[in-house]
Amino acid sequence: MDKLEKLDISYMGPIFKKYRVDAHRTQEEVAEKVGITTRFLMALENEEKRPSLDNLLRLVETLNIPGDAILHPQLQTMDSEDEQLIRMLMRLNRRDKEILRSAIQTMLNTDEEDN
Repeated sequence: MDKLEKLDISYMGPIFKKYRVDAHRTQEEVAEKVGITTRFLMALENEEKRPSLDNLLRLVETLNIPGDAILHPQLQTMDSEDEQLIRMLMRLNRRDKEILRSAIQTMLNTDEEDN
């Protein structure tokens, strides 16, 4: 089985819908441009259906969805606390960033071992 077939991309529906609505485009307009039915787009947005790779790429292009929105959807929901941490991180010098990177990697590895 191909690795892309195993990839769970069912979380993308709300992302497609958000970018479509933000672009003030109807489901009919987007479906026609992508080459899918309106019903299938509705299923992608609301029913956790998975698009083929070809349809995924056409949706991303049609809706101008940034790669990070697809690959790292959790970054789309940053709250003010996350933004504050990022601003503080940007003010650190290179040595301090390396220390934090090591500490964070250790925390992430510990979390993976606990699960």
